[in-house]
Amino acid sequence: MILFLDFDYTLLDTARFKQFLTEHDAFEESEKRRTLVQQTDMSIFLYPDAVDFLKRHGEADELILVTFGPVEYQKLKVEQSGIGKYFKSLEFTGDEPKDLFIKSSMEKLPAGERAYFLDDRTEPLEALAEIRPTLTSVRMCRETGAYSLVSGAEGCPRVANLAEFEALIAAEK
Repeated sequence: MILFLDFDYTLLDTARFKQFLTEHDAFEESEKRRTLVQQTDMSIFLYPDAVDFLKRHGEADELILVTFGPVEYQKLKVEQSGIGKYFKSLEFTGDEPKDLFIKSSMEKLPAGERAYFLDDRTEPLEALAEIRPTLTSVRMCRETGAYSLVSGAEGCPRVANLAEFEALIAAEK
């Protein structure tokens, strides 16, 4: 089974991280922000359920991180969080929509290979709604998520945490 996982607001408590940047007057200024991230153990901003989930599924499943945003900045955040070791692949899409990478990846999978895509944003989930019946797109709606209250992706199951995501996967096996 393949699990495509988003980073911000799914594994990383980005709201708490942004508050940290603001407190250090580094939210807007990119060089100061980059230096602060380089000096910070980003694992302190991971949601409490993230590492245990990644440990369990990193051994049993194929984990692929798919994240949108400035590539070097996203790479630095992931590197400083220490979670890269749990993934088979780290995909930094830059300005390209995540769904394009996932569609391309799904085309390469053997027929019947089960895959899930977990993301907090509605746009990539909606863009993937029509592809391959073996991909289940799931919307992460964490309490601190920036997009939790945004409507959209109505046909996708919703989860509030990784335990609910695991339960959904288990129910479909």
